This record gives sequence, C-alpha cells and structure tokens, in this order.
Amino acid sequence: MKYYKLHLIRHGLTAGNLQGLYIGSGSDLPLCDEGRAQLKTLKKDFDYPVVPLVFTSPMKRATETAEILFPGVRQIELDDLREMAFGKFEGRPVKELVHDEDFKKWITPGSGYLPEGAEPTEQFHARCADSLLKLFEYMIRMDVTEAACVTHGGVIMSMLARRNSGWPTPAAATPCRPMCSCGCGTNWWRLSTSYPSATPTPCRGRPKPRRTRPTNKQRVTVSHCPLTERTESFIVKG
Repeated sequence: MKYYKLHLIRHGLTAGNLQGLYIGSGSDLPLCDEGRAQLKTLKKDFDYPVVPLVFTSPMKRATETAEILFPGVRQIELDDLREMAFGKFEGRPVKELVHDEDFKKWITPGSGYLPEGAEPTEQFHARCADSLLKLFEYMIRMDVTEAACVTHGGVIMSMLARRNSGWPTPAAATPCRPMCSCGCGTNWWRLSTSYPSATPTPCRGRPKPRRTRPTNKQRVTVSHCPLTERTESFIVKG
C-alpha cells in the first residue's frame, strides 16, 4: 500500500485581512509587509514539509506565500483553488456586514439567497471537492507521494468538510501545529490517501470505488482508476 500526503496551507496576511475586510476572489491582493515578515519568521521557527511540488491558487496572496515557504519548488497554479466570489459583499468591512440583512440571508443555510455577482454556495463546494480529488489523482499519476497546497481559508474548510459526505474524501485530515493566532498563512492541515499500486494504470469504463476497512489508521477511499482526462485539463500552469 502506498500513501500520499497533501499539506493544505492558508495564504499569508494581506492589507485586507488587517483591515477586517471580506476578501474573496474578487480582490487579488498581494501579501502585506507584515504578512511577508510573519511567513519568513514562521519558516525559520517551524519545520514546513519538504515537498517536490506545490499546488497554489492563482491569486497573488497564495503564490507569494508559496514562494516564501517553498522557494525553488515547482509550482502549479490552479484556477479552481481560488477563493469563493463574494459578489456585492466583496471588500466590505466584516463589522458592517454582520448588520446587513442581505448578508444574513446569504450565510443562512437553505435560504436560497444569492447576492449579485457571488458564486453559488453549492457550486463552490462542488468545485473544492472536485479540486481535492483531482489533486490526489495528479499525485498518484505522477507518483508524487507528498505535496503542498497553498490556497484560501474558505477552500480549505470546504475540502475538510467533504470528509463527512459520500464523496471519496481524505478521512485522514490531521490538523498540524497552529502557527499563528489569526491563522493567515499558517493554518496547516495534512491530508493523506492510500493507493494499492505504485503505478496506477488506466481502466476501461466507469471506475468502481474501493471500500476501505476500518483500521487504526485513517484512510481515504479512492477509485481503482482515478486517472482521467480531466486531470490533464485541470493543470493550467506548470
């Protein structure tokens, strides 16, 4: 049995974070000076994983974080790792939004309300779940046993939430040592999956999920043949 690990890391601080703004994919902010300095300090004080590959959101705050934490490591930017689009709420102070009736409706589960310009919630969660699966598909196909993924808080929370759904998600979601009170750039989770063969081969027809047996080690259920053409089209920059 071969194991694959994926480290999920949130991007560093931006000026918008410091100002308490609601920042999604509509604001491509770079890291602020404090954010860069904080990441450099954390890199010095903590042992980040040594990986040959880093998946990143295409947004500046994520790519900059990846460059600081993993200098010289190959990066693959993936559009589907971007943060959720917040529409008309983008860039507004959170302390104001908590009193906005439309915002309250939007964050209420089952309300069905969709603000202008925002990404539908279910579409966002489906995107995150599909992205996580395809990251592991790519790792298995390329035989990369350990990689990092620098993305956004909303994306990470959505990926972790899929553990309790019927989608074959990483059951081994281990919170690593929290490295900063605000969580920006430093919330760090390690996901792992297993695959029965070191060299997966393409299959014919629709793959049948393999069931995992309960053990003292958490595992993820993966298809016997998770490699599809979608994986190739998923990579937008190498």
